[in-house]
Amino acid sequence: MEFNIKGVLDIKGCFFVPDYQRGYRWREEEVKQLLDDIYENGEKNYYLQPIVVRRKGGNYELIDGQQRLTTIYLILSCIKEILPKTPINYQITYETRQETYDFLREIDLGRKNENIDFFFIANAYTTIRQWFKVDDSEKDSMGTAIDFYRQLKNFVKVIWYEVDEDISGVGLFTRLNIGRIPLTNSELVRALFLSRNSNLTPAEQLEIAAEWDNIQKELHQPSFWAFLTNYQSEDYPNRIDLLFDLMAGGKSKDNYATFFFFNNKIKQGEKKQELWKEIVAYFSRLREWYENREIFHKVGFLVADKIDKNNDKTLIHLLKETEEKKKDELLAYLDSQITETLKDTDLDTLSYQDKTPIQRVLLLFNVLSVMENKDKSLRFPFDKYKDKNITWSLEHIHAQNAVSLNTTEKRKEWLKIHKEALSNIGKEGQIINRIEELEAKNPIEGVQFDRLQKEIFTLLSTKENDNYLDSLSNMALLNTNNNAALNSSVFEVKRRKIIEMDKEGAYIPYCTRMVFLKYYTENPTNMHFWGADDRKAYEKAIRKMLTPYLNTKNSQA
Repeated sequence: MEFNIKGVLDIKGCFFVPDYQRGYRWREEEVKQLLDDIYENGEKNYYLQPIVVRRKGGNYELIDGQQRLTTIYLILSCIKEILPKTPINYQITYETRQETYDFLREIDLGRKNENIDFFFIANAYTTIRQWFKVDDSEKDSMGTAIDFYRQLKNFVKVIWYEVDEDISGVGLFTRLNIGRIPLTNSELVRALFLSRNSNLTPAEQLEIAAEWDNIQKELHQPSFWAFLTNYQSEDYPNRIDLLFDLMAGGKSKDNYATFFFFNNKIKQGEKKQELWKEIVAYFSRLREWYENREIFHKVGFLVADKIDKNNDKTLIHLLKETEEKKKDELLAYLDSQITETLKDTDLDTLSYQDKTPIQRVLLLFNVLSVMENKDKSLRFPFDKYKDKNITWSLEHIHAQNAVSLNTTEKRKEWLKIHKEALSNIGKEGQIINRIEELEAKNPIEGVQFDRLQKEIFTLLSTKENDNYLDSLSNMALLNTNNNAALNSSVFEVKRRKIIEMDKEGAYIPYCTRMVFLKYYTENPTNMHFWGADDRKAYEKAIRKMLTPYLNTKNSQA
């Protein structure tokens, strides 16, 4: 392939639109948007989307970009109407639509309804003439045309992408337009290094291609990917795009900002060999962080902590601020950043209503607990934590409120799982009979359910006040798949569910498993209830793990 940036007025030749493509179809809004964008862009470069062509004899097969190239042709035709000496250096022909070629060269608005091509071309041309105020004698259409032509000449560029002659035009057109799959930044960056006009030797290109493929392969590792970003894999069909976005300062609303970041480096004189070494070194640094167990967990937490998935700024900031730091300095800096995330956190006052800070505390508790585990092969699975099919929520370890159970279906489910829990701890007899009687009713009235529910809560709870219910000591990260009955369940029901999930091989956060199996409690006397001793031991473990990152006043037991 051949790849470069062309000024839009430097486009020359005959462009051939094959019959597998539809004709021109831009509407008034799209034409006006292009005119406004170019005119309002000022004295800075404006880049059109790529033009993809294949040389065919002395002409070009226009694979992608027909709409843009035709609109520019129409704009130049309108300027030529105002300024007759305006040159148009290219023409557009059609494999099976000779009449469209003739109409484009000499637009007759009176023929617009003869076919669909004429209709859209005529409408676009009318829109352009209205924008330039061609028929308004009170407006300076000549001045506008001169200014606009100057913009086209000096600032409007196009990404020119010329593929090899043996590439299938139909195949590439289908890839680009079915589902409208645009060229990505990485494909354009790749062309900087691997195109025919890259000025690199075949040996250099071969080495770059091999290293490129290796980077792509490594970025497909779920654990590595989730360590780097909160984006899902489908957000980056070409994984290496993430690497380039990070180097360019983050994902941009401008589709090709990342490509131009690298292209401008080359234009400013950086040698391509040196630029590629810079890319490899950047990736190697990320890989080194991933492979170091302590750095992996601390950076992974800081990245995962962001609510907004567009969190690239966190990793970019960490890389920038630690560029010259040695390993011990890097770790100290990461600790300071973790401390910063908890600067306003007081464990004593955290409540269920403070979902974000509690979820942050519990995530950090889980990450650090895995990191501190003596089994050095263990790593916190950020890929499972970020799985789009799993909703991790802040849940009560032991609940005594079921206000969300407002339908008969939800009430029956709640009664069913609590009946099983009662049977499991030997609470047979009258209470089971009453549950079954209520289960048989349809609908189940709220008053009857609430009365029985309170009795069940009493039987499955320790005898103490409920002031602790919304405190940190009664919170854990759980995946309950938005199951209202389970969310509103007592400790024993959730404990049984955790054991069931564990048997099935489902992922359960490290500390959540520890809580429901009572590993934090020394010599637990009753595995079926969540009591004061259990809560005290759990909170003590959290404080001990997080103390290095908490303000002194907030870390006191």
